[in-house]
Amino acid sequence: MRHKTVAVVDIRSADLTALIGERGVNHSFVIKDRETLDYLGYEKGVFLDEKAFKTQLKSLLKRLLRRTAEPIDRVTVGIPSEFLLVREKNPFIAYPSKKRISRRDADELLSGAVKEEMSSYYTPVERSTFYFGLSDKSLVDDPVFCLSTSLSARMSLLYASNYFTDLVEKALAPSEEIALDFIPTPLAQGMFLLCEEERKGGTLFIDFDIYGSELLLMDGNAVVAVLSLPVGEATCLQRLSQKYATDEEDLLYDMLYSTNLFYIEANGPRTKKMNVGRDDVYYYDVNEVIYSVVDEAVAATYSFLQEEQNRRKNVKKIVITGRGLPEVKGFKEYFSRYLQIPVFEAKSPMPYYNKEICLSAYSLMDMAIDKTEKKYNNNLTFKFIK
Repeated sequence: MRHKTVAVVDIRSADLTALIGERGVNHSFVIKDRETLDYLGYEKGVFLDEKAFKTQLKSLLKRLLRRTAEPIDRVTVGIPSEFLLVREKNPFIAYPSKKRISRRDADELLSGAVKEEMSSYYTPVERSTFYFGLSDKSLVDDPVFCLSTSLSARMSLLYASNYFTDLVEKALAPSEEIALDFIPTPLAQGMFLLCEEERKGGTLFIDFDIYGSELLLMDGNAVVAVLSLPVGEATCLQRLSQKYATDEEDLLYDMLYSTNLFYIEANGPRTKKMNVGRDDVYYYDVNEVIYSVVDEAVAATYSFLQEEQNRRKNVKKIVITGRGLPEVKGFKEYFSRYLQIPVFEAKSPMPYYNKEICLSAYSLMDMAIDKTEKKYNNNLTFKFIK
């Protein structure tokens, strides 16, 4: 059986990545082509240079599609947390008498909840259920064929900002006829990088990046909450630049990645110089700058976990990925100590595809392929380029 080739675009805080690939053996996938380019990114729900973003996104995808000999009829674009909204709904319907629940009954219950939540600013893109409830008070993953006089559900709805989807559509509209699909990037990462036990057992997933970070909390296959956090590698570099009055990138990177957040001086404070080419750079002072950034991430994560009653004590571990802060020596230990939750690095289920800077793109590729093979079908909308 020949596998269908798919194309995905991963939009991160500092770069755009496009992949073309298909399903391989043992549920792996084969990447046929890939390209990445830097751009200015986004902040507070808007792109910093919309015109440049549209131009770069269009040229990136066009170059990739021109190079492939495979027919591509759909492009999947990942939606960052910055442009996502999560809402929980609890729809309920009562029947005149006991009946056997059909697939149509379950779909109508969920579809009704989606229609109630329609907005002029957001478009629903994914729906997922925590569980269904029957009239005998039992909770089930799938109610089909169950006998009940009522049906309820606890469900999660994910919405994409119309600002984001409209901008992507405008960027790609001049291209040849091709379907455009949107997938929430945090959801794809959670499904790809967290096993079923981790998703059900209370695991917080954090993806750190250059200009920002994304937090994801799931319960089974459903998203509980997401958060976009404006803290990343660039925050550290900016504060180091201000403290030492320098714009020398090599020096700033040396300071950031030469330090150790658990460095303890044997001869008292502020005595150990850092070997980075300047005599006034001490481990203690650099650490103080990095602590200020990491403490912001810790505080935001703690608040995120406290937003709903009892949420924090249900989180048993934190899984992190990405670049920047996780690469600073001692970061995991510092983060874990102050949140009192074990921190682990995310590992791809496919060892060959385990580079931190690519895991979000690989996650999108995995979900996009599953959708073409009808193994995952919670998507609510398709947008078409005309």
